Amino acid sequence: MRYSKQQLNAINHVDGPALVLAVPGAGKTTVLLERINNLINKKGVDPSSILVMTFSKTQAVDMEDRFYKKYESRGLTFATIHSFAYGIVRSAYRKEGKSVNLIESSKNFNKFSLLERFHYQINNSRITDEDMEEFFRVSGFIKNTLLDYDMYKKSYGPSIKNFEKLFDAYESFKHENDLIDFDDMLVIALKALQNDESMLSALQDRYKYVQIDEGQDTSLVQLKIIELVALPQNNLFIVADDDQSIYGFRGADSRKLLSFKSVYPDASIYLMEDNYRSAKNIVALSNRVIKNNKNRYHKELNSINQLEDKINIINSKNTYLQTKHVVENAKNMAENGESVAILYRNNISSINYISAFNDVDDFFIKDGKMAFYSQFILKDLIDILNFAIDANDLDSFARIFYKFNMYLKKDFIHQIQMMDPNLSIIDRLEQCDGINRFYIEKIDLLRYYMNKIASLKFEKAIDIIFGELGYIDYLKELSRRNKTPMITYSRVIDNIINISKGVATLSEFENKLHLLKEKQRKHSNNSAKITLSTIHGSKGLEFDNVFLVDLIEDEFPSAFSMNSNDEHGVLEEERRLFYVGMTRAKTNLTLITLKNLHKNKANMSLFLKEIIQKN
Repeated sequence: MRYSKQQLNAINHVDGPALVLAVPGAGKTTVLLERINNLINKKGVDPSSILVMTFSKTQAVDMEDRFYKKYESRGLTFATIHSFAYGIVRSAYRKEGKSVNLIESSKNFNKFSLLERFHYQINNSRITDEDMEEFFRVSGFIKNTLLDYDMYKKSYGPSIKNFEKLFDAYESFKHENDLIDFDDMLVIALKALQNDESMLSALQDRYKYVQIDEGQDTSLVQLKIIELVALPQNNLFIVADDDQSIYGFRGADSRKLLSFKSVYPDASIYLMEDNYRSAKNIVALSNRVIKNNKNRYHKELNSINQLEDKINIINSKNTYLQTKHVVENAKNMAENGESVAILYRNNISSINYISAFNDVDDFFIKDGKMAFYSQFILKDLIDILNFAIDANDLDSFARIFYKFNMYLKKDFIHQIQMMDPNLSIIDRLEQCDGINRFYIEKIDLLRYYMNKIASLKFEKAIDIIFGELGYIDYLKELSRRNKTPMITYSRVIDNIINISKGVATLSEFENKLHLLKEKQRKHSNNSAKITLSTIHGSKGLEFDNVFLVDLIEDEFPSAFSMNSNDEHGVLEEERRLFYVGMTRAKTNLTLITLKNLHKNKANMSLFLKEIIQKN
């Protein structure tokens, strides 16, 4: 294989620290593996003294397979940073006569169930899926960045309600039961290396050459482990792209790459700026986009592929028409033998596509986790419809009575529980103490809407719920109070409306939700021409055709990034994510924004505006 001059510069590096900055499609893994071969066969380095680490298990296995298929050398160590840390922790625990018990592998304990229990004990309420995800994200972030919660709060603001109490309860439980989680493993491994000179020396004596792939994804605690092991020779070779650093929410920090020279003054910096993947115009546009970021190494993204095809920018009227356009075109491309990716910022966008593709269609859902089914708006809708159908459904009514903008008191619920169960709940409401003309008017209005909703087909009924009933006013107030963009709630409503087309009854709708879950499960474990994925999930992959959808303000970039002063580089990370999405495309790239989302005007993404203004 012929290598470019830039690739050869990196391949021929032997001793001392080096940072290789490789643009998308530059062949970085090929270069990394050839450099290993060069160390062994040209420089006489013992294979067993080479440690190669990367971010994910899939990447580590792929790299190992590729190396052993191409080269004859054996005895290297290929690992993820977590698996390497696990080995350190296991050795440290063995010295203390202990064994490593990972809560993620435990048959007796489930960390999600534990958090549910602690949340109910502390907050007297069930934890939402969103808060569950946020808790583990923040606790992982704290450990990966070696912060405490007070420091985190000063920099990023508070997390979920009573986070500190929940965190203490969770950490105490693990300690009392000799359990650790994946993030603990990194912190414990670092402390073991810092406190046990013999263990650190043994690793340093064994591994004379340390190579890191996907260096932009490493967190502070991971980097400290790597730096310690690489001492004292500092034969540390990191392959990275600061422009593809998209895991800041996990604690990854591309700024560590920017300060590489200050940590290692004698370090060599190699650039690999040639993109072998994408068409010339895709490369040129991606290059223009990423140059809007200020905190980065200056690189020129060059195209080796001189083919050009049109980049499509579409302003779709709504998500229904967007989905229709994308699905029709994706099917045609797949029938022609081309690979297709439909990429989005947030997983909730996938539900429209899962619904639109037929069950027999050849598509693959890369990110199986879906928050849509647990959205409170969806649950509220089902409760409202159940109450409209069954006027005695007290459980449903108790969950939604305060969401109609009718100012009904919680005390009324306690009173109607004590009344004749044969009376409808609305009739019982009229008999409550404290009812006056104001409440009578509200109760009559509630009766009118519930009767109307019960008499209509499903599609028309949800128009009333998300229109006249007053539920939208509740969401607007919630948006103001929680500082959540209204467009976030509009997204859920829009998805509900799209998937309910042709549905006549609540039972049909619930059955459709069940079928969608099954379809999602069925298509999560196959190889197909069409891939549905978040942009995060698509990193490292390439496709003939890429559709980047739902490019609207407050979703991509996120409202949080737009409203921050970008002290932590959140907006720049969002732009890097957009750049990663664009550079997955080999031949065709389609960027789609929306004019409307439910009944709200949607604004074009900042990143699309930057592209259009420069054109």
